[in-house]
Amino acid sequence: MPRTSVSHEDDALKALNLLAATSSIPTADKIREAVDIMVAAQIGTIDWKREIDDILSRSQGRDLPDPSGQEIINIVRSARQADDEHLAHLEDEHAEEME
Repeated sequence: MPRTSVSHEDDALKALNLLAATSSIPTADKIREAVDIMVAAQIGTIDWKREIDDILSRSQGRDLPDPSGQEIINIVRSARQADDEHLAHLEDEHAEEME
């Protein structure tokens, strides 16, 4: 299995270590589990080719808006919040399955 290095905020690492300790599963396995859930959620629910094709077809022949920096930040924050909510939902479902 290839190796990688991941940096975490102190609180996130403490939470990971607590989860690992209370479940008797190594922290590395918990990290792999979280990554697997996130990847499955993102890949499994989004048809990237269709999304890109839709964007391109809508934008052909039109002047695209030039959003301000703050508008871009708001869009990114909104997308991150939606992703966080979706991931939390998947984690809840996964936790229920594990019970």
